[in-house]
Amino acid sequence: MGKREITRKEFIKKTSKCAGGLICGPIILSVFQSCSKPNPINSANEDTLYISECPCHQAQFDQEGNVIQNPSTGEEINPLTQYSVQEINQSSFIVIDNEQNLIEISFSDHSSLEQVGGVSSTSSNSLDNDGLLLYRKSETEIIALSRSCTHAGCPTGDFESV
Repeated sequence: MGKREITRKEFIKKTSKCAGGLICGPIILSVFQSCSKPNPINSANEDTLYISECPCHQAQFDQEGNVIQNPSTGEEINPLTQYSVQEINQSSFIVIDNEQNLIEISFSDHSSLEQVGGVSSTSSNSLDNDGLLLYRKSETEIIALSRSCTHAGCPTGDFESV
């Protein structure tokens, strides 16, 4: 018995599930595959608690601004810009940039930062047009990072638990 070649239409018909006369199987599979993220974390370690992802090319950063995953373009990138944090008291703290511009952030606006391990974010402000990512590392240390991705400048997302 010889091999019988089949047409593309016959192949799709035989390998697909149809609903209402529409070919769905390959289309559905390609949609699900195209929406999947790349390997979510490729250099995280036991100290990685949170990640922030850039929606433009899927670069990922940890709660201290370190690069967890380079962008999908494969380029190596720098960590997120970190600002100085000073004068942490019970009601607020000060974030300062390299040019000594500062903003005061109130714990009443970011209550999750009252506890060690808490994260929060701000929108655009006088220090950073993309806003800040904030992480309470200890009682005496808060990390303030630019939300501007070091790859293409897109604003990164909020921190998410790993």
